[in-house]
Amino acid sequence: MQWQFIFLHSNTEGGEKMIFDMNDVELMKLCGLCRYLPIGLKNKYYNPLFLAGITGSLRAHRMIKITPNKECIRLTSLGKGTLADMGFEFPDDARPRKTGSVYKRRMISADINVLLNSARIDVFAENILQLNCKSKIYISALTIRADTKSKAIAGTRFLGMLKSDETVYIPYYVENEYDGIYPDYEKDTFNNLISNVRGVKNIKLIFTGKTLEELWGAIFDNEAHKLPRGLKPFSKAFEVMAYNICLMPLNRDGVLQIKIMTAENYRARIVQCVGAYSTVPNELSYCDGQIIEENKEGPLIIAIDMDIKRILSAITQAVKYNKIPFVVCLKFQHDILVKMLENKITKIRFIMLLENKINTIFTEFDNDQYKSIPFRTEKGEYIRVNEKI
Repeated sequence: MQWQFIFLHSNTEGGEKMIFDMNDVELMKLCGLCRYLPIGLKNKYYNPLFLAGITGSLRAHRMIKITPNKECIRLTSLGKGTLADMGFEFPDDARPRKTGSVYKRRMISADINVLLNSARIDVFAENILQLNCKSKIYISALTIRADTKSKAIAGTRFLGMLKSDETVYIPYYVENEYDGIYPDYEKDTFNNLISNVRGVKNIKLIFTGKTLEELWGAIFDNEAHKLPRGLKPFSKAFEVMAYNICLMPLNRDGVLQIKIMTAENYRARIVQCVGAYSTVPNELSYCDGQIIEENKEGPLIIAIDMDIKRILSAITQAVKYNKIPFVVCLKFQHDILVKMLENKITKIRFIMLLENKINTIFTEFDNDQYKSIPFRTEKGEYIRVNEKI
C-alpha cells in the first residue's frame, strides 16, 4: 500500500495537535529502519527530510530524540508506537551499541539507506521476497539478518541488495587500502539470497566510499596489502568474485549517479540526447552507440555507472580499431576517468552531462519530490498526536 501524509498544526488546549505529512513519516521510518540515523545528512545528500523544521517538529512532539553523544537521532517509544499505529513496525534493538564495529557498520548502513532514499528508491523491503514486488527496491543486510535470524549474514560485509529491473547491485563500503573481505564467503552468501529473486540476469558490485578520489586511492592507487586470516583487500577481492564493479561516492553526487543508473532505459535516452546512433558494429559491442558527423566520428561509451570492467572493455575495442571514443560522464567523475584511462588510450573526448542537460533527458526527476498529501488509515481516519511541548 502507498501511504501519503500531511502535516498540520493547530493550537489546542493542553498542547499542539499534529497530523503527519509524508516527510515526517518518511523520516521516522528511516529512524526505525536505521535505528541510529546520523546527524548532518541534509548537506551531504540534499535530502529535504533533514530540514530543521521537520526534525524540530518531530523532536518537539517527542517522536524522535538526539542520542547522548549528539551524533544520531533515534525514534522514541512514542514515535515507534505511532508508526506502529500507521502500520509500520520495526524490530526492537535488542543490544543497542554506541561504539565499536557493530555501531560503525550501522552508521554506514544508515548512510547507504539515506543515499538510496534520496534517489527515491524504496529502502523499506522487509524480506528478500519483496524484491519481487517492485522494479526498484532495496533491502539492507541488517534487515535480512533480522528477518532470517541468519548468523551467516553477520560474517559478511555487503550492505544490502538493490534490485533495479533485471540487475541486482551489491553495495560495499571501502574504508581504506587495509580494508578487506572473504570474497568466496561473500559471494556464496549473497548468491544464495538472490536465488529467491525472480528475473535476475545481472549481478554487479557497488564499491562506495566518502568520495570517488578516496575510493580510487583505497582500491587502485595502492599496492595490495597482505591481510590477516585469509582476508583479501578489495583491490584483489573483486577479481576473485568475478563480477563487474561500479564505483560510487557516498554523498549527493552518488545520489545523482544512482538515480540515473536506475532510470528507465537511461542509456538509450542519453544516446538519443547527444545525437548518437544506437547501433554499433560487432567489433564495438561494449560501446553504447556511435557519433557519426562531418567533423567528428567515434564510438560512444556511457560511463555514468562507473562500471570499470565494461568501460575498459569498450576502450580496448576502440583502441583495437583505431577509434577515438566519446565518453559520457558526470562532472565529478571526469578526473577519475582520466586517471583510469590515461595508460589505455592517448586520445579521448569527454561529454559531461551537466544539470540542465540531465533535467532535459530525465524529466521525471523534476517531479520526484515528496508531496504533502493527507495520510488516512484504511478506514479513512487521520493519525493524530496531542502532546504537551
